[in-house]
Amino acid sequence: MVELEPADEIIQEILKRYDKNPKGWQFFVGRGAGGFQDLFFIQNSDQELWQIKQHYLNPYKMVGFGAKIDGSRHRSLESPEFGLRPIPHSELETIFDEKLAPNVLEGILRRSPVPIREAMQGEGILSGPIIHLRQTPAFLSREQEELDLRLKLELENLLWKRYPERMRLSV
Repeated sequence: MVELEPADEIIQEILKRYDKNPKGWQFFVGRGAGGFQDLFFIQNSDQELWQIKQHYLNPYKMVGFGAKIDGSRHRSLESPEFGLRPIPHSELETIFDEKLAPNVLEGILRRSPVPIREAMQGEGILSGPIIHLRQTPAFLSREQEELDLRLKLELENLLWKRYPERMRLSV
């Protein structure tokens, strides 16, 4: 059985992995059962997939759980690579020119993503793309569906235990 971990620990692990290998990432965000936010980080070259289910307590604090599973069995969705891309000063100015912006952004997205420290060298940073989905993704495998239910139940238990007043409002 896959071990569930606090969302903030999973995010730290993902950041470390991204910094080591910034290529081949995809990032999807959606709403799952119970109205919780689902984050899916896919690292295609290492065939890893992380799912995080979280709930925002306020704009600055969230609670959640996540887990890593074998990504070799997920059905991939076509999307550009997620990542950080530095933007030099000369391009930063043209992004705000509505006639030139689409071509400039397209050119930046064609560049390979870079580690965080390297991205910080630009005048600006283009982050993404982040694919927002209306509902839980169709690429979920049977294993992911079971994980999704476990994450939902674990998050609900935590919210009932630590923040019962919030749960009563949503019932």
